[in-house]
Amino acid sequence: MNQILYVGENKGNGPIAIKSIVKFFAIVIIAFGIILIGKGSYAIYKNIEINSGDNIPVVYMNRVNNTVVIKAEDNIEISKLIYSWNKGEETILLPNSKKVEEVVLLPNENSVLNVTIVDTKGKETKFMQEWNIEGTDIRKPEIEITTDEDIRKITIIARDETEINYLIYKWNEEEEIKINATENDKLKIQETIDMILGENKLTVKAVDKNGNTETLEKTIIISSKPVIAIKQSNGKLAVTINDEVGIKKVTLNINGQTYGGNYSGKKQLKLNVPLKKGNNTISITAINESDLEQKVVREFTYKQ
Repeated sequence: MNQILYVGENKGNGPIAIKSIVKFFAIVIIAFGIILIGKGSYAIYKNIEINSGDNIPVVYMNRVNNTVVIKAEDNIEISKLIYSWNKGEETILLPNSKKVEEVVLLPNENSVLNVTIVDTKGKETKFMQEWNIEGTDIRKPEIEITTDEDIRKITIIARDETEINYLIYKWNEEEEIKINATENDKLKIQETIDMILGENKLTVKAVDKNGNTETLEKTIIISSKPVIAIKQSNGKLAVTINDEVGIKKVTLNINGQTYGGNYSGKKQLKLNVPLKKGNNTISITAINESDLEQKVVREFTYKQ
C-alpha cells in the first residue's frame, strides 16, 4: 500500500522530487514577477520623462519699426500660436511645425502682447510682454525716387519726421554706397546719381536716428530705340543699325522675302541688300536689349 505513494525504485526519492519541482516553479514565478516590475517601472519612468517640463517652447518678441516679430520654437510640433493685444480679440495660427514666425503691427499706445503656444500633445504655455511706445518714434522714413531721362539723372530723397540718419543705395548686386545726413538738414537726404543704360534694379534703404528702416526697389530702363539708316548705291542698299545698349534682333523684308537674325548685344550692324530692277519695298524692324523696337519702311527704284 505504501509503495503506491512513492515514485521510482527508491522510496526516499519521492518527497525530494516533489520539493524540487515546487522550488523550480517558485523561482520561475519570482523571476517573471521581477521582469514585470521592471517593465512597469520603465513605463512609469518613460511617462514621467515625456510629461516633464523639458519640452517648454521658446518665444522671442522683437520690435522692428512699427511691428513686433514673434518667433516660437519647440522640440515637438506647435499646433497653435495664439496672440492678442491686452484683452482684445485673439488671432490663431495653425503652423503644425516646430518653428513659427508672425509679424504683428504695434498699436498706438502702451500695450501688452499675449502669446500662447499649444503643442500637439495639448500642452499650453503662455507668454506676455509689455511694450511702452508712447513718445517713441516708430514711423519709418519715406523714400522718393524720380528720374529725368532727358539728362539721364536719378534723384533720391529720404525724409523722416524726427531725424534722418543715412541712406544706402546700390545698382543690381553691386557695392552699396552710403550717404549720411548733414547738420544743415536733419530731416532730409537728397542725392542725384547717373542712370545706367539698359534695364537695372535700384535698391534704396533709409534709416532714421531711432533705427526705423524703409527699403524701396525700382527697376529703371534707360534706352533709346535703335537707329536705322538706309542708303542706295550701285544696285544695293547699305543698311546701318546702331544702338547704344545693344542690338538683340533684326527682321528684314525685301519685296516679300523675309530674313532675320539674332545678335548678342552688338552696338552696330551693317547689311548689304541687293535690289531688283524696278520698284523695291524694304521693311526693317530692329529690337534692342531693352526690348525697344524701331521699324522703318522704304521704297526704292533701281534703274539699270
